[in-house]
Amino acid sequence: MKAGKALEQLVVAIQKYLKNSPDTLILPNAKLIDHIGLKREIDVFVQTKVQGGSIGIAFECKDYKEKVDIEVIEAFNSKCHDIPKIHKGIIVSSHGFTAGAQTKAHFYGIDLYQIGDVPLKEIFNSADLFYTQCNVEMAPQFRAILEDDNAPAPYSDNGIFYYIDNNEVEMVRYLVDILRSHIPSMIPSIHNYLHSQNKTMGNIPLTITPPDKLYVLDILGNKHIVKELQVFIRVTLNMELQNIAKQSLYVNIFNETPEVRISEYTRKDGINFLLIHGENNTDKAFMKDTDGNYTETVLVPLSP
Repeated sequence: MKAGKALEQLVVAIQKYLKNSPDTLILPNAKLIDHIGLKREIDVFVQTKVQGGSIGIAFECKDYKEKVDIEVIEAFNSKCHDIPKIHKGIIVSSHGFTAGAQTKAHFYGIDLYQIGDVPLKEIFNSADLFYTQCNVEMAPQFRAILEDDNAPAPYSDNGIFYYIDNNEVEMVRYLVDILRSHIPSMIPSIHNYLHSQNKTMGNIPLTITPPDKLYVLDILGNKHIVKELQVFIRVTLNMELQNIAKQSLYVNIFNETPEVRISEYTRKDGINFLLIHGENNTDKAFMKDTDGNYTETVLVPLSP
């Protein structure tokens, strides 16, 4: 992949991290129509809604070996003014901007960002541990807690039939389907639970609220609604060493404020990851595919 395209994909990942609305669209290599109907290509285009309206932000990515000069600023400003959907322009450089470029950009209202490498000697740890796979098995036994206080003691699965809308439910499959949809969001909690016990595997109790109106019948045919399901899962976290290739800062040139810190990791099987950390102290991880695109994924650090 060309260096310029790699920078574009990095900017896309950063904008995915920074976006705070599900309505925000992030489009690499966007084709926008100018005032005379011609298609113009924008490296990265972000469209978001603000106070009921729509705002378009154009990103120009320059992975030059030298600082970006004034001519780039002028050309980009002209392009932005020629495309109605663009309301704001931002240029991202890997090697900074000349003084003239900064002056002209400030005059035009164009924001300038630099992605600058942080020397490895300044990084506190040159390697971190990540759990990259979470294997989950469910124990076949479970307990059902009923809403009716006058109902019999909590049911087990032995000899009891469960129903939803008069249809008998195969409970093991039902529970597995619930867990499958919930486990991804539970991984950080599972990690913290095991980490507090200094373990990478263990049996974890879970209490699940049925998403459906699940009930049992007593011997008189009366319905008893299931309030909670108590299950145990056995979790094994596979741990691998991730080596930091480099660490970078995404910095606004005008106020010298780093918006995010970017850590690039290479797993021992050669797969590359980004871990992006912002001022809100949240992390998001992105896996790099063979085309150089970054897809959000889950990497849970060993130390919370």
